[in-house]
Amino acid sequence: MLSILLRLTARGTWKLSRLFVLLSVLLAAGALLTLRYWVLPQVERYHTDIELAASSELGRKVSIGRIEADWHGFRPRLLLSDVRVLDEQERVALEFPLLRNTVAWTTFFFGELRFHSLELDSPQIEIRRDAGGRYSLGGITSAGRTNVRPDGRVADWLLHQSLIVVRNGRIVWQDEMRAAPPVAFDKVDLVVENRRGRHRFALNATPPVVLGSPVDLRGDLYGDSFADVPGWHGEFYARVDHTDLTAWRGWFDLPPGLKQGSGGLRLWLGLEAGKLTQVEADVDLHDVSARLQEQLPELALQRMQGHLGWRQSAGGFEVSGERLSLRLRDGFVLHPTTFLFNLSARSGYRSASGEVKVDTLDLSDINRVLVYLPVADAIKRKFADLAPQGHVKDLEASWQGDQDKLLRYKVRARFDQIGLRQTGDLPGVSGLSGWIEGSDSDGQLSLDSRKLRVQAPGFLSEPLLFDRLYGKLDWQRNSQRGWDLKLNKVLVANADAEGTVYGSYQLNDGAGIADLTVSLTRVKVKHAARYIPVHAFNEQTYRWLQTGLQDGIADAFQMRVRGDLSEFPFPDNRNGQFRITAKARDVAIEFDPGWPRIEKAKADLLIQGRLLEVRASQAETAGAAVQNVRVALPDTLADALVMEVDGEAAGPTEDCLDYIRKSPVRGYLNGYTDDFHAKGRGLLRLRLDIPLDGDAHTRVKGSYRVDDNEIDLGGYIPLLRQA
Repeated sequence: MLSILLRLTARGTWKLSRLFVLLSVLLAAGALLTLRYWVLPQVERYHTDIELAASSELGRKVSIGRIEADWHGFRPRLLLSDVRVLDEQERVALEFPLLRNTVAWTTFFFGELRFHSLELDSPQIEIRRDAGGRYSLGGITSAGRTNVRPDGRVADWLLHQSLIVVRNGRIVWQDEMRAAPPVAFDKVDLVVENRRGRHRFALNATPPVVLGSPVDLRGDLYGDSFADVPGWHGEFYARVDHTDLTAWRGWFDLPPGLKQGSGGLRLWLGLEAGKLTQVEADVDLHDVSARLQEQLPELALQRMQGHLGWRQSAGGFEVSGERLSLRLRDGFVLHPTTFLFNLSARSGYRSASGEVKVDTLDLSDINRVLVYLPVADAIKRKFADLAPQGHVKDLEASWQGDQDKLLRYKVRARFDQIGLRQTGDLPGVSGLSGWIEGSDSDGQLSLDSRKLRVQAPGFLSEPLLFDRLYGKLDWQRNSQRGWDLKLNKVLVANADAEGTVYGSYQLNDGAGIADLTVSLTRVKVKHAARYIPVHAFNEQTYRWLQTGLQDGIADAFQMRVRGDLSEFPFPDNRNGQFRITAKARDVAIEFDPGWPRIEKAKADLLIQGRLLEVRASQAETAGAAVQNVRVALPDTLADALVMEVDGEAAGPTEDCLDYIRKSPVRGYLNGYTDDFHAKGRGLLRLRLDIPLDGDAHTRVKGSYRVDDNEIDLGGYIPLLRQA
């Protein structure tokens, strides 16, 4: 029984539905026929009613010269001629010689008038700012003082029209507050398309010749209502091939820091959540004078060309440029450069990050440009102190983390003639060239520098100059969260030395662990101290190295450093090694200013632990040949340095007496041997202990053996023969 009842109910419902649909179709057809054959042909009868309805909707008096109606396909169309909208003073604010409206059937579904297309030919539109700062558009006055805010219903109504077309219009800007004469934009063409929340428009207008060339504005936006600004997103485009910014100031408010300028501009603006998030611009500007902040100096541009970009991101921003070049009036030139700088702040669990890309950059340009930019004074002072010089090409760097702790990073660049001024504990360098590619896990630095200068006070006694420095440095993170660095036979050459440096260095929380070898095939002995770290010895030892080694060429020089550098220079040869050996010729040594120099020595140099020693198998001093010479500092780290000098001289006895006359020994003997003369040969053995601090006395110990000599002791002493 129940199933029969359900079937009958369903059958009845189906028949009623069919009947309802049939009646709806008949009613719609009747309404359509009524509209087509009775209402539209007699639309002029409703002229007054239409004017009153339009005036009520806009809140301003509207007059229509003539109303006609026809059909556009299956849609009714109204043609309005001589349409005028008056402002509060009964002046014509909007004027439309011809207005075509094709009504959309959606009008019946949404309960408001909607057009499939709205076309305006040669409209006249006035935008006005009165003396009180209130704006009006077409007689509709804004409530605020700074921008046009027409009634929200009218503005949103425009968004609901499928197509709006304006041809050959005219817009007049009247600024009574500025007391400026009216300025008109002619040949105004506008197309607006609205489709399901998407709004596209294109506007072309020609300003007066004094302002510049025609203006092209376009937009592609998404949004539902002007009342919901945060719900809008999309992009704008603007183009003007030539304009004079100074002329625009007569009618419009420009940024206060912008004084003058002219040129062409193409501009793209990005909008997200109702806010400006992206700017892209192609610029070709001339004679620009601007101040980016009140306290900054004026930027005087003779010309600026290229592409500029800015993009706002979550917690950060991005600035970019493509083929950007500029010339200042003072002659400074920034050559075409492409760059990108991206910076994101830390947010929650996401660390701070950044990215830099530059195709070519002259580092000396940085300080020239920074003075005009709103950058923190601390950053400006840092760059001013470093005074960077040189060129960087193909730079790509990215990182994660902040200044105190970098978590990840990558870098790749080529550089040429890089220079940084020595500041504080930071070394100075100039002429550095090569390339680098690496990350927080591994990488490689390749150097190929000429005329390189290195200045490192506290490590080197004086700046070093290299005619050539060539080689590679590899780095890799080790399991102890430190770094392993490897030098692959770095070639060095200059006027003092030539050779290679190789080895490894482990960077840790301390001074690091080194295993380095310096092997030189040519060294000027006089300048050897330049290449030895100053903290390898105390001040007195280092000063003697600088002054005591006065001449000679070493053709086999080797320096070895191995061990934890926190214990450098490993004075007792424990836990590491610091050793320098060299074989040299024509060496000249002044072991103390009062003693004759040792010259023409064929010498071996040894520095190891606390010991500094020079041995010469043969040499000359004061014209006499000497042998088995040893000059040594047994303890280079001692507070009271004592130099030990040993040597032998086998030769004419007269040469020995001459040496006594030219050395401090004469003073010790009060000139006792001044009148001594001898013929024959002998053997002198001499030992000196010379305190280098100058307070203690020199100890002299020696002997002289003569064999078959003829000795004249002077005065009345008989001549000694065969002594």
